[in-house]
Amino acid sequence: MHCDRDRCLRIALVLVLSFCGYGCRRDAPQTYRVELRDFAVWTQVNGSLEAVESRALYSTVSQPTTILYLAPEGTRIKPGEVVVELDRSPLDLQLASLEKDRSLAEAKLRVLQEAELPLELDDLRQEIEKAAYEVNQQKAVVDRTASLFEEDLVSASEWASQQVRLERMEAATSALTNRLALLEQIVHPARLQKAQAQLEAARRQLELVEEQAAQTTLTSPIEGMVAHLPMHMDGAYRTVREGDTILRNQKFVMIADMDTLIAVCAVPESQVGGIVPGAAAVITPTALPEV
Repeated sequence: MHCDRDRCLRIALVLVLSFCGYGCRRDAPQTYRVELRDFAVWTQVNGSLEAVESRALYSTVSQPTTILYLAPEGTRIKPGEVVVELDRSPLDLQLASLEKDRSLAEAKLRVLQEAELPLELDDLRQEIEKAAYEVNQQKAVVDRTASLFEEDLVSASEWASQQVRLERMEAATSALTNRLALLEQIVHPARLQKAQAQLEAARRQLELVEEQAAQTTLTSPIEGMVAHLPMHMDGAYRTVREGDTILRNQKFVMIADMDTLIAVCAVPESQVGGIVPGAAAVITPTALPEV
């Protein structure tokens, strides 16, 4: 009995020590290597591609004009090449009328300078010469009448009548002379000035319409790509097409230099602090997301 008891105690002690040893055993600690390196933070924003060098095309014609030809969007264009052709037929009608007005003004001025005014002066000078001759004749009549009156061969009333007639003829001759001076100094220069002003106005108006007619052909000022600008047309917001009517100074086409493209992005205000000069960016076109 005593031996069995000692044996049971030794077995129990071994078990206790075994459990104590198992619970006190620990696994080896795990370690990690820490390095100081740069890391990237991505911010995805929407934006657009814009050309730093670009030129807008617009009509300078004073009246609404119709687009007859429009270079397709995306066309590569060189300086001087035609981008837009506008309808100039209304201007051609104006040109025909203005050319007629200019021709009439030129003819009127020529008639005044070479015919009408010189003839008017010649006629007046002839009238003055005739009136002066008649005055001299009347003076002779008055002198004879005075001699006859001294000899009591004519009455005093007859002599007075001849004197009155002479005074009237002299007054008429003086009026003709004054009229000639006024024509030469005031009237004719004013008429010539008016005719010249009318001719100059006709020429200037013709030049203005000719300039506008020449501006119905829009050419590219730079090398680049044609881009159609959207605008409100016929109740819709769209780009222009051939057959549309545009107004003066209405920009509807842009020539963009594709060598000067930049990306313009709207970064949220909360992320502006993370944007620094020189930071790299990846641009993905919406139309080509795989690029």
